[in-house]
Amino acid sequence: PFIKIPTRQNFELKLLIDTGANKNYLCPRLVKHSLKLANPTAVSNISGKHIIDRYVKFNPFPDLTNNSFEFHVFDFHKYFHGLIGYETLQELEAKIDTIDNSITILGTKLQMHRKYPEPFSKNVLNESINNIEIPVSENFGDFLLEDDLEISPNLYICNGLYHAENHKAVVAVKNTSAVEQTLSLDFPLEVELNNFQCRPIENELNNLEETYRENRSKKLLNQLRLGHLNPEEKKKIISVVLDNQEVFHLDDEALTSTNVVKHQIATHDELPVYQRSYRYPHCHRKEVCNQIQKMLDENIIRPSTSPWNSPIWVVPKKIDAAGVQKWRIVVDYRKLNAKTIDDKFPIPNITDILDKLGRSRYFTTLDLASGFHQILMDEKDIQKTAFSTENGHYEYLRMPFGLKNAPATFQRMMNAVLVGLAGVICLVYMDDIIVFSYSLQEHCTNLNKVFEALKKANLKVQLDKSEFLKKEVSFLGHIVNEEGVMPNPEKIEAIRNWPIPKTVKDIKSFLGTLGYYRKFIKDFSRITKPLTQCLRKDEKVEHTPEFLKAFNKCKQILSGSAILIHPDFENTFILTTDASKYAIGAVLSQGPIGRDKPIAFASRTLNKSEENYSTIEKELLAIYWATKYFRPYLFGNKFILYTDHKPLTCAVNLKDPSGKIARWMIALLDYSYDIRYRAGKQNVVADGLSRIPNELNVNEEQEDSSSDNNTQHSADTDDSEFIPCTEKPVNMFSNQIILNIGPNENEITGEQIFPKILRHTFTKINFGVPNLLRIFKEFMDPKRINCIFCPESLINSVQIVYKNYFSRVKTFKIVISQKLLIDLKTPEEQNDVIENVHSRAHRGIEENIKVITQKYFFPLLKFKVRKYVVLCRVCNTAKYERHPYKLNLAHTPIPNKPLDIVHLDIFICSPNIFLSAVDKLSKFGILIPIKSRAIPDIRSGLTKLFAVYGLPKLIVSDNEPSMRSIEVRGMLEDFGCDIYFTPSNKSEVNGMVERFHSTIAEIFRCSKEKHAQLSHKELFRISLALYNDTIHSSTKMKPKEIFYGIKEGDSRPHDIEEITKKSHEIYDEAILALKRKQNQDLKFHNKNKETDPSIEMDGSVYIARQGVKSKTKDRYHPYKVAKDNTKTFEDEKGRKIHKTKIRRRRR
Repeated sequence: PFIKIPTRQNFELKLLIDTGANKNYLCPRLVKHSLKLANPTAVSNISGKHIIDRYVKFNPFPDLTNNSFEFHVFDFHKYFHGLIGYETLQELEAKIDTIDNSITILGTKLQMHRKYPEPFSKNVLNESINNIEIPVSENFGDFLLEDDLEISPNLYICNGLYHAENHKAVVAVKNTSAVEQTLSLDFPLEVELNNFQCRPIENELNNLEETYRENRSKKLLNQLRLGHLNPEEKKKIISVVLDNQEVFHLDDEALTSTNVVKHQIATHDELPVYQRSYRYPHCHRKEVCNQIQKMLDENIIRPSTSPWNSPIWVVPKKIDAAGVQKWRIVVDYRKLNAKTIDDKFPIPNITDILDKLGRSRYFTTLDLASGFHQILMDEKDIQKTAFSTENGHYEYLRMPFGLKNAPATFQRMMNAVLVGLAGVICLVYMDDIIVFSYSLQEHCTNLNKVFEALKKANLKVQLDKSEFLKKEVSFLGHIVNEEGVMPNPEKIEAIRNWPIPKTVKDIKSFLGTLGYYRKFIKDFSRITKPLTQCLRKDEKVEHTPEFLKAFNKCKQILSGSAILIHPDFENTFILTTDASKYAIGAVLSQGPIGRDKPIAFASRTLNKSEENYSTIEKELLAIYWATKYFRPYLFGNKFILYTDHKPLTCAVNLKDPSGKIARWMIALLDYSYDIRYRAGKQNVVADGLSRIPNELNVNEEQEDSSSDNNTQHSADTDDSEFIPCTEKPVNMFSNQIILNIGPNENEITGEQIFPKILRHTFTKINFGVPNLLRIFKEFMDPKRINCIFCPESLINSVQIVYKNYFSRVKTFKIVISQKLLIDLKTPEEQNDVIENVHSRAHRGIEENIKVITQKYFFPLLKFKVRKYVVLCRVCNTAKYERHPYKLNLAHTPIPNKPLDIVHLDIFICSPNIFLSAVDKLSKFGILIPIKSRAIPDIRSGLTKLFAVYGLPKLIVSDNEPSMRSIEVRGMLEDFGCDIYFTPSNKSEVNGMVERFHSTIAEIFRCSKEKHAQLSHKELFRISLALYNDTIHSSTKMKPKEIFYGIKEGDSRPHDIEEITKKSHEIYDEAILALKRKQNQDLKFHNKNKETDPSIEMDGSVYIARQGVKSKTKDRYHPYKVAKDNTKTFEDEKGRKIHKTKIRRRRR
């Protein structure tokens, strides 16, 4: 209960009445000035242990008494300002009346309250279950509601097991009504804590997890396509896949999302786009509901209140293997896309990409699972994705298909995820990831790196659409294998397979295609004359040798480098399509209209069902097929689409398409294009391709014979005819040819810059082909790697000379470099540069090498930099050691009998000081009270120890100054006692006595309540007796049994031989137990530990400075090694230092 006391500031104090508390407490926020307690006290509550060291004098009842009471300052509760304990209630003569819930203080009755100080209320949505934190009566523990608890009509707290903490619990609240309700509690919910008996279920959980992983592994392995691999390759790939299970997506699993990037929709204005929903057949309504629910469950969409709205289409998917027709809902975002601002994201250079693929032996292509749906929408743009069905209004939380700038976002995301890997071990172009490498082991390593990056980004891969360890792969219009990169022959297949014309109409179609490019063809009329002669009236088409030769020559020209060009992704692509009765054709080109050059051609025949399409359906099919065929070029890039069918320019904007037209138009939503009309007379190339006769022999059963081909590309050149360029400086090569353009002509040949490095320098006003040819013939060395350094203006001339005179000579190794560094020829110059660079900030080896190699060159540069940095005194003393030695623990000697080895230390428990000793064999503990740590007191303690318990053979001690004193060591020497001092700052060597201190302290604390009347010194004696009479975990015997040589309960024999025999049996049992325990400990601790480093005599090492907390002081200081022991070394003063304190020497 609590009482309310009004104050002069119109503020009510809420004070708890607690007869179970001795002290009074007051909330710190009400206290301005407080006093310090003479004896601070510790209290514990639910938030942990607290030290109370402040108090105030406070009179909560100024109207009843003039006395002030001591209140400890402590924030003990969230809702109450203070607490009045039992002692103060006695002083106030308080009487509590539980019947009328009141308290009488000094004759005045005050009302007590049990109602919660802050009434609780929370709104609960209609027809839902919400997790809500409510106040409860109990402070901490678990409670069970066996049945639903009705709070009000249609509002329940669901049954279940809940956890209370700090008088609060999160419970499930169910509202079964159709309207929103308010959960109100005037009092904390009364609950009863339960003592649940729990049993360990780790094994069951582990078994469930193991079964789940096994089942998941089987599903993944069933999706792998490894028929082309040998047994070793299969084994490696299966291992990689199973090691990275989390990165693969299965169809029955929810699709995750990444937060690397979020898709934004920047529009020209914020005026909402609102379109009326399209109508779809009643039979599809159930399918729409199911798909909406699935997307809601997978958190892809959510209910919306957005003013934006785009209509949906219901389109057919391909019939599955069971013959069932499936459907898909797609949002028509064409109007939203029309007001979306273009997002220009740089596309990777195709040539650069392909250069990195050459000469690899293994290729793996990876496909992301529903890639767009793994990217989150930006919160402010979610409303723009809204769409409606008859069951509600929804919006996308993930990036949907069909948005204008989705490809740019996808490329941006992939670049960010694979940063540091892309271009090194893998390549990314839009939704294609290709991993490449030369060896099988390297490929598996690269795959693991890529999968690790995808896992960090929470991206999932579709395993059944990925291809592993392919020896040849089609990528971006090229065929890539270990022999290099070649143009994909499919890009000119439509031209190469053009059948010989049999009719005048066939010749006109072929010449129309060729004539479009006649401005680029020298002697066009002369070459085509045998063909044009057949167009004369009454002239028959005869396949004469001249006719066939001219026809083949024209095909060769049309598919040769004089016509075909490389794609330029910085400029706009042009896609021209056409359809005839029996075929469709397309050409991808770039350049000004009328002077555009082709990048690739494509055509295919129509199957029987397609031949029955209407004209507009055929023309739209041509567009759909061509965009899919040329997807690597068009996806993510805006292009111009030309067609000679004018109605088609309106058809692509149909408001409510259906059937196959809807499916084609949905596919076109992925692209950004302007459709334009071009008259048939101008559309000759695509028209000619679409009218190639049926001899093309395309499979009529396939709707799209090349729909899976994502690799059509431009013409290529043979790299073997050109000198490759290198990023390495010319200084690194053994035969250097330097070509400089300048007014003072000069030649310096055969200059030996460094051993085995020759340089030939030529300076001329102008280098002609004869000059270059002479230089190459005289100074290129087939036995060395030749490197040419020249200005960019000369590279073309150099390449021409090489191509015409040297490219067929395979013995020459030659490269071009455009980087010339400063040669440092003397050791002094080299050392000066290394010192200046390193002393700038004393950075690491690799950074110093990188800085120096940007400007300078000299042989063994990396070795010399590494040596200098490793020996740098400043680095060794000032820097942290990131990888300290982790050494093996060694076997320690086990004594044969008590007092062979005794561990000593000082045990302080203020005000008591003891000389503590532990016998190594028996673990028998001894505490000798001493006055101080001074030498006389230590000597006195040792004398008592020896007099009562006997002389040890060897004493092990830490570096206590008194123990190291001449007086103490002299006394031990007189007694014939050896002493071993542990290495500095290596307390674990004397860990036995440290553990003894810890155990004695525990026994002391546990016993003080039982023996409260005893002094600390007496209680320590009892604790020591209890310790020596308790079974030790190492020996499995009591310390006193081993030390005195007789087990408890055994009678002591009278015969001296029998006494000795029994004692040695006990010793042997203890020795065996200690050896077993030591072997167990070493086996556990020595996993992955290092061997002990060896140290050269008279060598220097750097030792960690102990107790240095300042960030500005050195971490290490140098030591001279006088003696190298197994685990330690000794310095010149004879001090032992453990090797774990040595700074590791960098390699």
